[in-house]
Amino acid sequence: MKVNLLPVLLLSFSGCACQGSQPEDKVKPIITSIEQSENTLAGYINQLESDIISVETKKIILCEDYPREFETNFLSNMLKLESSEYTKESLLKDLNLNLSYYKHLKNIQC
Repeated sequence: MKVNLLPVLLLSFSGCACQGSQPEDKVKPIITSIEQSENTLAGYINQLESDIISVETKKIILCEDYPREFETNFLSNMLKLESSEYTKESLLKDLNLNLSYYKHLKNIQC
């Protein structure tokens, strides 16, 4: 059975992006950045699931591009929301679960 964890994780992260006590003018650009990062990450997942993308490209996505996008853009912006719902550790744990899933599924080692 094929399980794709990213959409579930991204939707749960987006839900918390709308909560909080920060002024809207401060939060709106952060949410926009999170949405852009979500789109980039979803594009990477689409490439990982594609049969026409080479194993070498998938390895670059899993070992370099996806973690960099997640940590540099998605994670940093999620933490800017100052939500008590997510911590850096919990977000990194989710990242590692997602990467492990695809590494195992595609038999890729970094």
